[in-house]
Amino acid sequence: MKSFTCIIVCGLLLLSCRSAVDQSQSAHAQVEPTTMEVLAKEKLGEGFKTASRLNRLLVWKSVAQGQVVFLVFDSEKGSIVYEEYNPVRSVSWHADDEIKVRPYARIPSESPENEEYYVNITTNEKRTWQKVNR
Repeated sequence: MKSFTCIIVCGLLLLSCRSAVDQSQSAHAQVEPTTMEVLAKEKLGEGFKTASRLNRLLVWKSVAQGQVVFLVFDSEKGSIVYEEYNPVRSVSWHADDEIKVRPYARIPSESPENEEYYVNITTNEKRTWQKVNR
């Protein structure tokens, strides 16, 4: 009985070692960059960040202190569906098909260009906060 238990334990140990070697080899394998990564590097350069929502990926990069540029990539279409290269203060998901954009403040502060706005990624329609909450 003891020898049978020893054989089982040794067999399990060998299998776990083999699994660890296979995982290590696959981790070192070269991974082809995705279409999104290629497009993001082409448009924004290195050092971009991402946030996903359903089949869409919001990709942004800081270009100066407190300023970002961004694009939205649709993985089903394999293409960019919205892009903004005028620096803004921040961008984030508002809903599954909508992003919230906070523009970089300009003078005078009451200027309509200073208002945050929402972009529907499906229709590319821009709306201000007042239009969203009517």
